[in-house]
Amino acid sequence: MHTKFLLIGYYGFQNAGDELLLKKSLSIIKDCAPNSKIRVLYNLNNIECSNKRYLSEVFLVNRFSIWQIICSIFWANTVVFGGGGILQDKTSFKSLVYYLGILFFSRLFNKNIVLLAQGLGPFNHTLSRSLMRYLKIDYISLRDKNSLAIWNKLGCKAKKVVLASDLAYYKAKNILKRDSNFKL
Repeated sequence: MHTKFLLIGYYGFQNAGDELLLKKSLSIIKDCAPNSKIRVLYNLNNIECSNKRYLSEVFLVNRFSIWQIICSIFWANTVVFGGGGILQDKTSFKSLVYYLGILFFSRLFNKNIVLLAQGLGPFNHTLSRSLMRYLKIDYISLRDKNSLAIWNKLGCKAKKVVLASDLAYYKAKNILKRDSNFKL
């Protein structure tokens, strides 16, 4: 039996950083579960701009179709949020509600929930902070100490909380080379 993952992020908007997070998230999933099946929430309106080879290995789900999202959550064993700073209300309260809705349905369908290398906040609205307190997830890695402090201050719940690095550094090659003019 294959493990089935639904990967969530701000993918398909021609943002190089988020596309890198997608690539790294896929790499982590494949390293941990080589025979897995993966669906990715994606902006299919920009699919012609995304001729990335790694997308051919996954099933893309229209991030604007509530029906496809709910069906994909129901299909998956594990819902993974792949890095970034999507849990915040600075850029958009509606965006936060969107992602929290996915987490709500994931919990409703009793799915494993994993959040990788998340940056949290800021949360400018009282309602945002209240909604975050109701998160109940299985595993979260936070990408910085500030995010960990926000997590603890809000009183969010997870079976395992880890302070990690940004997902962009996963399997990153050392770019510094020895140079007689460069000193650490």
